[in-house]
Amino acid sequence: MLSKPNDINDLFLDYSIEDLDTMRLRRFLCAVFLTLVFLIVGKLMYNDTNEENNTTQFKWLAYHEQLRQVIHSTDVRILNSKSSTDFTSLDRNTLTSAKHTRVQLITGQDQIVTGNYVDFLVTTFDRQNKSRNVGGDFWFATLHDRQHLYSTSGRITDLNNGSYLIRFYLGCVGDMVMDLTLVYTAEALYWIRQVYRPDEYTFLWWGIYKTDDKEIEKQECRVKRGRLFESKCEYGRGRKGMGDTVFVCDKPLRHRCDELKSIESDENTNAISKPVDRLLNKFNFTEYFKSPFYNEKVPLLINLNVQKSIPNERTTPLPRTPCRIGFRPQLSSNGYWEYGKWKSLECKTKTWSTSDINAALTGHEVHIIGDSTVKQWYVSLNTRLGRRNLGDISRMHFKQIYSNFAIQFHYNRLPVSLGKRVPIKHVMEQFEPELIDGLPGHSNCKYLIILGHWAHYGAWTEPTYRDHMFYIKEAIVRLMNRCSDVKVAIRSSHPRDHKIFQTRVQSNHWVFWDMNRIIRELYAGVRVHFIDVWDLALSYPSAHDVHMPTECVNEMVDLLMSHVFYKMV
Repeated sequence: MLSKPNDINDLFLDYSIEDLDTMRLRRFLCAVFLTLVFLIVGKLMYNDTNEENNTTQFKWLAYHEQLRQVIHSTDVRILNSKSSTDFTSLDRNTLTSAKHTRVQLITGQDQIVTGNYVDFLVTTFDRQNKSRNVGGDFWFATLHDRQHLYSTSGRITDLNNGSYLIRFYLGCVGDMVMDLTLVYTAEALYWIRQVYRPDEYTFLWWGIYKTDDKEIEKQECRVKRGRLFESKCEYGRGRKGMGDTVFVCDKPLRHRCDELKSIESDENTNAISKPVDRLLNKFNFTEYFKSPFYNEKVPLLINLNVQKSIPNERTTPLPRTPCRIGFRPQLSSNGYWEYGKWKSLECKTKTWSTSDINAALTGHEVHIIGDSTVKQWYVSLNTRLGRRNLGDISRMHFKQIYSNFAIQFHYNRLPVSLGKRVPIKHVMEQFEPELIDGLPGHSNCKYLIILGHWAHYGAWTEPTYRDHMFYIKEAIVRLMNRCSDVKVAIRSSHPRDHKIFQTRVQSNHWVFWDMNRIIRELYAGVRVHFIDVWDLALSYPSAHDVHMPTECVNEMVDLLMSHVFYKMV
């Protein structure tokens, strides 16, 4: 994956060079000024408070987040000034062309052996065969044998000049084929970042208000951030909800706000397609999410013959270092698939048997909180423990109780449920932070908390998503402070399917990839396990899907267990 998308503002501006320099100077001075304000006010807050340390830290973090949003919004306003959002003036012939892009092997042939890395240089050209001099394109790169018994994903570094470096780990001997896909052009990513992602009207729910003696009322609901919405019904505001982010519904005529019984999305896929089409049509940008600008493969004739580095050994030894708590620097490769098994290069892992899982979970209360992709982990764990009938797992909460532990699943609040009514009467009274705060804390408590919030959040703005994740994190910290044994694992996002055209925008790969950055930032310094499955899913030898096949999910669960219970590996 890309290490960092490049800022390509200059592509959309018709300013002179002097104007551009002035704009950059203004942005720099603005950032310096706000940084000074941050330091001064932060120092005053630190010196002036007599509250407990936890409360002080909470206020400091909340202030830091508010300032970060001010800086971000200021930068966006400057970027959006004058003609910077005139996307209709783009010349499609100047965009990166997968057909004309060139790939060069830069590793010597004698170094193409197991246990080594192989590097490729990608040089981009436009449709007129002119070289590009800016970065920012979003790519997928995989390396596999012809039978797809071995596969791995490449780590991509943007050199910010129209060239990219791709690195693969060579874990197995044989003839290897490289696949390189232009997922989004830099211009399409810029549109997502500056137009689609900041828009709070990109997804619509219907709130269903109902009591026994009153006729049903159906009101529009959205996720919004900021001021109090006095003439509407608000849900989730505050530190035990989503902070300044709230679920807002138009106020019904005959019902109270606390009589919200369920929510549903527009029938079929209208909840996704209508908002996306509105913005695409406004900016005449639809074609930039179609071929040849979207998900286009680079024609390659590269064939690698990987030789053994160790005589009589088809593969190289895997890491012996145990998995640890915290976020490691991103590796050049997280691992590879071989004969249906994921071989992690992060740390030592194993295949967990029923007896292993049972022994590890003994005495624990397991709470899995999130979307249906971590519900797959719930199913995998219970199935491998011998439970075949898991009952109704379409509800918002369900559990399996064993003799010496229990596993519970809690759906994330505000699920995307197309055309299906979700009963949430009691759910809206308790968002995830309050749920976590409600877990009893005592000297012998043993909790395993597994979080996975990504697949339903493609249409959330970055500030609303960050708010939601921030206050869940604060609840996790409070649980750790009052409980002697808390283990926390966070599932990363991964590429997913796009069953209708508009999900290329609404569930775009880049926003999901960027969520991993946000989680890393928010949980920095907190003792959690980050289960990074992006490379695992990307390189799995089948089509991308939000719900990966059982074989793939089981490997994710093995990675989870090897991280959390690393002493048993």
